[in-house]
Amino acid sequence: MASKIDIELTSMVDDEYWTWRAAGARNPRGTVASSIVYAGARIGDVAKAEVVVGIDGIEIVSLHAPQVPETPSNVIQVVGKQHDEPPVTTSHAGRKPRGGRKDAGNREPRPSAHRSQQREPRAPRGAPTPKVEPKKLRPRDANRRAAIEQLLPEHKPIGEQLLRGGMPAVRAAILAQNEREKEGNLPLTPIDATLRIAEAILPKIRVATWLDRAEAAKPIAQEISLKDLRSVVAAADRSAKDQRVTELTAELSGVLEARSTAETSKWLGEIGAALDGNRLIRALRLASRLPDPASKLTQEVLERLTGAASAEMNAETAAERWMVLIDAVAQSPVRRLVKPGSFPSGAPPELVEFAKESAGRIPALAELLGVTVPPPPKPEIMAKIPRTSRRPAPKAPDAAPD
Repeated sequence: MASKIDIELTSMVDDEYWTWRAAGARNPRGTVASSIVYAGARIGDVAKAEVVVGIDGIEIVSLHAPQVPETPSNVIQVVGKQHDEPPVTTSHAGRKPRGGRKDAGNREPRPSAHRSQQREPRAPRGAPTPKVEPKKLRPRDANRRAAIEQLLPEHKPIGEQLLRGGMPAVRAAILAQNEREKEGNLPLTPIDATLRIAEAILPKIRVATWLDRAEAAKPIAQEISLKDLRSVVAAADRSAKDQRVTELTAELSGVLEARSTAETSKWLGEIGAALDGNRLIRALRLASRLPDPASKLTQEVLERLTGAASAEMNAETAAERWMVLIDAVAQSPVRRLVKPGSFPSGAPPELVEFAKESAGRIPALAELLGVTVPPPPKPEIMAKIPRTSRRPAPKAPDAAPD
């Protein structure tokens, strides 16, 4: 059964998997495939992971990005001057009325300057537009309840356990029930026969579970995250004979393809605009935040990013700029293609240390500094084969008799 823990991402190896450790732990505990890691992940992120503990160790089944505290939307910002100014007063000097205007001295005074502060507060110019968070997928359980109701009465407890945790939950429930039956001297539940019934029911439960998610995603398919939408489409059982599965899969697949294409085009356009404006760091940061796991840089953008980063990483660039460049390149998808021209000869110690720490992610930088980079770590083997199970060495043949 899946449980949730906090993990810290420690490194990324060959864009294929990440190493992680439990939040607050000292050593890495395992690896997770890059396809599961959320877009924009960085080393040091502490994320919420759903894990399954098995014989072979801990397996991460899903990973959620760290939550960013939301700014309240019902707060009015009052913008005023940062220094106090003396109030403006108006005085009226008495004078004789002209042309018979006897009430000229009784005119109302002009409004004071302090009345401008009573106007409705306005947001400052250039304020950033608040980011619209995607809607969350909250499936109902109508199809799952219907699937359970269609089962035979004696099979409904098996279906409920399948909903809770699949076949492992069924096995655990059988063992617990047999323990209770042993204490009461009752006949035991047949394990093999019950598991065969569960295996026959499982496809129906899976279809019902997917239908609940797909029906919840359909009305908000344009507003949920691409990650959630892709997970729904990928989980569809295209071999199912239910017509609803076929129709929903086709509809959601079309929305996913259209949205992915649009988001990728927008993403590539933003990177190109940043390069056109000589904002290399922004372009590298954008390139590291994929809008969708299927998004890729075009060859043209890839060459522009690589060329711009390689050209700027030279001995004439300031040390502060080098620090920012190394950090941005190390997180970008062009880190293995960038080839720095030269390193500052009188670089400060903190720059040299940071460059050596990042040399494992930028191979050309390691060659430039003369640093030997160790090979990427292998995944930890949680269950090792005991020595007692190894085959004994063959015995030497007996000496021939004299």
